[in-house]
Amino acid sequence: GENGPGELYNPIPSSIYQQNPTLDRMGLMQTLQNHLLNVGIDVLYLNHEFFPSQWEINWMHDHALNTADQTFTFKYICKEFVAQNNFHLTFMSRPTTDGGGSGYHIHLSLSDQKTRKNLFDQPDGQFGMSDLMRHFLGGQMAHAKGMSAILAPTINSYKRYVPDSFAPYYLAWGLDNRTVYCRVPEERGSATRVENRAPGADANPYLVFAAAFAAGLDGIEKEIDPGEHAVGDIYGVEPGTYENIPFYLSDALTELKADTVLCDALGPELIRAFVALKEDELARFRKHVTDWEFNEYAAKL
Repeated sequence: GENGPGELYNPIPSSIYQQNPTLDRMGLMQTLQNHLLNVGIDVLYLNHEFFPSQWEINWMHDHALNTADQTFTFKYICKEFVAQNNFHLTFMSRPTTDGGGSGYHIHLSLSDQKTRKNLFDQPDGQFGMSDLMRHFLGGQMAHAKGMSAILAPTINSYKRYVPDSFAPYYLAWGLDNRTVYCRVPEERGSATRVENRAPGADANPYLVFAAAFAAGLDGIEKEIDPGEHAVGDIYGVEPGTYENIPFYLSDALTELKADTVLCDALGPELIRAFVALKEDELARFRKHVTDWEFNEYAAKL
């Protein structure tokens, strides 16, 4: 800690992508990893992330439903374990003003059921991508606005979408580019995939995968082209170069209700219930006077 070794778990902003005894003096993260492994979550990486008190855990890929189940189990175990050790943990998209956001980036691919061959991989295709992959990616981009309320389901979710945050701001895709909405990682062969960087840590994994695959399959069916890929840091591009991601939950709900492909895929009953709950959330928020408002205006007005 900043005040000596006796100050356990003091946030250390510079400790990015590390895992060593100075970060985990009580061995809590190592113990947590063991608990996750014991319930079948095949942890690959565990490290301190970019912002204070922020940790990242990645595990082995699996079928979408299995991954959603594992995500639910993961969150439950993490929160229970941390609480039992008198600490606090949150999966809010952006829990503090000074800190950054927490994402739930999803890596998507399709494979042949019999041969298990990755259907996105095509060595002689542009950028090593098959036409199937391009169309799947086109579906992600075409339905990005409609998916937003699912991938970013709370009012707080939209505080994560700011420039220079490694979270989406503009609707663009790129090759191993972390400033875009959809990234195509550099790995090919069996690891060829699309990464959708929009989901936040607060998202429901079942709805996330349902929406993302519905969008991708629609792209395949309609042969939607994703357009040209973005190059470099796009946070600083001229306004109007790319469309923006929705910045408010209210706008995202409007886009969801207008997206007939997603509404049909998720089902009218779920959409009605989801929208009703979120509109109630917005109504309650509009009545609430925040600390920022009081501090900004009380002494001046």
